Amino acid sequence: WLVAGWLTLRSLTRVHSGRLVRAAAALAFGVLCVHFTNWGVFRPSSYYETHRYAFDAVAAGVREGSVGSTDDYYGRTLPWYLRDLSTTGTAAAVGEQDGRPVVFLPQWLGIPDDAVGYVFIDGVPEQGLTVDLFGSRVHVAGGTDLGDGWWYLREGD
Repeated sequence: WLVAGWLTLRSLTRVHSGRLVRAAAALAFGVLCVHFTNWGVFRPSSYYETHRYAFDAVAAGVREGSVGSTDDYYGRTLPWYLRDLSTTGTAAAVGEQDGRPVVFLPQWLGIPDDAVGYVFIDGVPEQGLTVDLFGSRVHVAGGTDLGDGWWYLREGD
């Protein structure tokens, strides 16, 4: 989609369109780039804040049982409008607390093991709660608390 946007902008500069049309196209392209580019690995809290509506939708899905309710190792595919929250487009159950799944949205996958990303816990995490981030055990309390049950976990937390 980045190439398609660039080609659109290039074609607008070659056609004798007005500056207003080119400026509007450049602005729209810039907004789309900011929205759909995942910078969560670099600034997880700002990505969380700007995509809060989507994280809230995932949390609602966890509470309803439509997200995180499978035993597939890498999880079930998210709805198309939420897939950009996860590098794999999936949400995986990586643990359990009080009978509810702890759901993981990977932002980076290591080879052969481990991952980094957002974790949702419906409630306050128990002291000593650890989750399996695809081969790496991580303590939730060592991660970054983003609020409303969302945490950002890295290997070594």
